[in-house]
Amino acid sequence: MLHALFLAPIPLEPQVIRYAFPPGVHRTYDIKVGFDGYLPLLGGQIAKAELEMEVDVVGGPTDDKGYQTATSEIKNLKLTMNGAQMPFGASNIQTYFPKTTISLTPEGKMVKTDAPKNTFPFRLPGLDPQRFPDITYLPLEFPETGIELEKAWTFKKKFGPGELEYTVTPTAIEEKKADLKIALAQKETTYEDAQTGPLDDEKGAAYKLETTLTGEGTGRFDRTLNLVTEYKGAFQTQTQVTDLETKKVTERKLTIRVLAALKSDI
Repeated sequence: MLHALFLAPIPLEPQVIRYAFPPGVHRTYDIKVGFDGYLPLLGGQIAKAELEMEVDVVGGPTDDKGYQTATSEIKNLKLTMNGAQMPFGASNIQTYFPKTTISLTPEGKMVKTDAPKNTFPFRLPGLDPQRFPDITYLPLEFPETGIELEKAWTFKKKFGPGELEYTVTPTAIEEKKADLKIALAQKETTYEDAQTGPLDDEKGAAYKLETTLTGEGTGRFDRTLNLVTEYKGAFQTQTQVTDLETKKVTERKLTIRVLAALKSDI
């Protein structure tokens, strides 16, 4: 009984979680994304790659509909492939991932973005400028009614032509933080041309790709800062590739590891 007195109290009522990006307050996130498996680069190859980014996020004024806003910008970037650093930095990536402002609900749902449509010359899970906040500083959406210990909730985010489904379960809820277990799943059908370049539809396609993604991870929400301060996960994709001319089917596999962590506030 004495031991129980020292245990952190478990909230009996749902705990409301809300994001906050105060105007003018900067936050810096360190992002690491690792790829191991089939990469659709230079005609497609089996390789290991690691992308490291430093991302600045600053809160802005509320928009004309009353939503809070946040602006993100990639400040530093390093890309390595098979252990060798590539001549690719922040100035290169900003062509595809420019400085972007979004509007969001307090629960973390992005309702507006000025990011351009994805023009990347290849397609990788999560690499979409219009969804960049989802893999950096806004990875989770919370229910309006609050969260409860060990009670899961689900939501979906659109990535590419398909929707990524999240199942989130709180594993600890305390006064200053909430720890979360995350499971993800997605199925999508996409197309490529003869050079393995991504296409929007079947017109002109040489290959049909049917991809299944599964993964799991963890997250931590700081209830003092009102931000996700850490998000990490490992995801596996398995793709059945059908040559539309010969009907031959081949398989591609890719493992992705993501770590996003709040570095500091300025």
